[in-house]
Order: sequence, then structure tokens, then C-alpha cells
Amino acid sequence: MRHTLTPSRGDATCSKTRQQAALIENVDTTADLARIAVPTLVLNATADLLIDPANSRALAAAIPGAEYAEIEAGHVLMIEQPEQWWKSIDEFLRRHRL
Repeated sequence: MRHTLTPSRGDATCSKTRQQAALIENVDTTADLARIAVPTLVLNATADLLIDPANSRALAAAIPGAEYAEIEAGHVLMIEQPEQWWKSIDEFLRRHRL
């Protein structure tokens, strides 16, 4: 009987993670932000250990007319503060009649 080695789900996940890391290091889409022409809300968590609020503020500043808001939460703000998260999104959508 012949056995074929196939990558495990973990190996595939690691590979995708490495590919995403390479994109972050090699692809800069900052110049594209100025061409965004739709209502945009950048919503950030104040205690996020993965995404620095300063980066989110810079993102919002680079998008014409973008709104920026913060919620006191960690990285998974929609689970940690679901009412505040939904309120922020709902108010944004209503203001823009979306």
C-alpha cells in the first residue's frame, strides 16, 4: 500500500498566513485610499493589541470624507462591545441613508 503525504489543515493555514504577511510587507495601497469615493467609516478599538489606533486614524485621514470612531474594546470589538459597535455602524448608515 502506498501512502501519499498531504498537507494538514494546519500546514495550509500556515502557508496562507505566510502569504498574507508577505503581502503586508510588499504591497502598499496607501495611494489608492485617496480614490475611495463612497461613505467610509473607520471603526477602531482603543485596546486593540493588533491594530494601533494611530494606523486607523491615518487610514481615515487618507480617505476623503471618511469618518473615524473608537470603541473601548480589544481586537474583537463587535463581540466585546456589540451594542456600541452596532450603534456606531447604524448611525453611520442612517446619516448616509445607506
